[in-house]
Amino acid sequence: MNIKNRNTISRFPDRARDFLKKRKALAAWGVRLGTTLVVAGLFFSVFRYGIHLKEQGFTTYFNTALQKLAKLDFSFVSNYAKGSLAQLDEVAIDIKFRHLLRLQYLREQSLREGLILPEFKNEEFPARLTHNGKTIDVKVALTGLVAHSHLRNPSKWSFEVKVRGDETFMGMKSFAMLLPSTRGYLTDWLGFELMKEKGLMGLRADFVNVSINGQSRGIFYMEERFDKYLVENNRLREGIIFKIEEGVEPYGESKLMESPATREQLLLIKRMYQQVMAGELPPGKFFDLRKMAQVFVVCDLMKNKHPLAGQNLRYYFNPVTGLAEPIAREWEELHDHDMEDRPLFLEEPRPATRHFRFERRPFIRLVYDNLEFKRCYIQEAADASRVQFLDRLLLRNEDKLNALMKKVYRSWPFYGDPTWYLYDNQRYMRSVLFPEKEQLGAFFSRREGQTLRIFLQNQQDMPLQADYLSWRDSVRFYPAEPVALDSRAKVPGARDFSFRIPAGFEWNDDMAGELRAHYNLLGLEPGGRLVEVQPRPAEVSSIQAGHEARAENKAGAVSLEAW
Repeated sequence: MNIKNRNTISRFPDRARDFLKKRKALAAWGVRLGTTLVVAGLFFSVFRYGIHLKEQGFTTYFNTALQKLAKLDFSFVSNYAKGSLAQLDEVAIDIKFRHLLRLQYLREQSLREGLILPEFKNEEFPARLTHNGKTIDVKVALTGLVAHSHLRNPSKWSFEVKVRGDETFMGMKSFAMLLPSTRGYLTDWLGFELMKEKGLMGLRADFVNVSINGQSRGIFYMEERFDKYLVENNRLREGIIFKIEEGVEPYGESKLMESPATREQLLLIKRMYQQVMAGELPPGKFFDLRKMAQVFVVCDLMKNKHPLAGQNLRYYFNPVTGLAEPIAREWEELHDHDMEDRPLFLEEPRPATRHFRFERRPFIRLVYDNLEFKRCYIQEAADASRVQFLDRLLLRNEDKLNALMKKVYRSWPFYGDPTWYLYDNQRYMRSVLFPEKEQLGAFFSRREGQTLRIFLQNQQDMPLQADYLSWRDSVRFYPAEPVALDSRAKVPGARDFSFRIPAGFEWNDDMAGELRAHYNLLGLEPGGRLVEVQPRPAEVSSIQAGHEARAENKAGAVSLEAW
């Protein structure tokens, strides 16, 4: 009889434990390997996504996405859901393959040059555009200036569309299909709404889903171009649209010269501009200074002066007023720019900035140096700096803004609400216009006949008006002539002004210690602010003061530091 070895049976639990230990070790190694593969996969996915973002033009906004993730802000998830529900117009464009190849060639040439040169944009190709079941004949061409911004994505480029024949598309005859990032997604749309709020001309804009030859190319920003349909949509009479670079450069000049009526008007525009530049015609007789001030204020509220560049700023010659009105666009991204870009246009520009360059353009300088322009600018800036101004605009456009935001989320769910930056820029505008510190320095000089001579000094960059002096809040001394004080950057010293002593009032110099100067920003309510009139420094004799006053009348300023 064979008896089973008990030892053999008793070793089974040990073998089982050994086996389990080996399984645990294998599982641990499996977890490590799996984790490594997942991390590697995520790394290469993020790397590839970064390439995709660069191609799509999202790199400007990528930092925003990283900041949100770092703050564990997952709002992009709900934004993505909202974007999936967005209602987008579908636009199909069909173009012959050989024409598409030619466009591809022009794109490559532009990328080599760095710029989309006029000869590349002038080549137009026939195509057919279909929308809501209706097909129209169009011409397409490359558009934009900086090739990297508009053409870097190999499958999605900015292009211009012109409708042929008598047809229009959404009421437009000519428009651009742009990469949304080239207009900061909603930046330009907000800029146009601000322009309209100020009574200026604004372009139509929207987001559409585009396919070319049956292949989806994604969401494009559609922006109206400059023609009579733009003028009609803004309820204005047909007039010539032009830009100013080397001189007056109108749209469709050859056609304008064919008609006697438009030819005469175009020649008038060119002649008036030449007279302004020659100093023979005041700028206010050619430019609508109120509207010029409004567009400069909008640019400051958007914290971007790029629209003031010659290639961007357009003008509409209003045949009713006989004045040129500005049309602005291209405010780029609405986000935290460097502080050097923040100063308002009337503030002293910082070197090597757009502000610095634009202010020195000859025709901009003519407008900038005009006192009436500055008065209009301050009035418009004071209005735009009120919180109610933005509240009213955004409330009226709330539904439209929400609908556009959903369309943007469809393309870029990390996009943040841009209106926050407008309120931030508005706060800065208020801080410049209405600082807590005193803006005016006033110094008693002497009595001269029936007038008091007072030195006044602007202590900041916004121009001021001195409205009157008061003594014990009961007697007022009005200036012999209106007093306007330009920026401290333009007139760093103090200027000597005369204020009339009221008839029958007995004045002696001991009363000077109770004088107050009432002033305000140029163009605002008279006497809105006040400052104590300081005594004249003792070391300056009346003879010296009189001499300096006469010199000031000739040279324009007297430095207080010389006292």
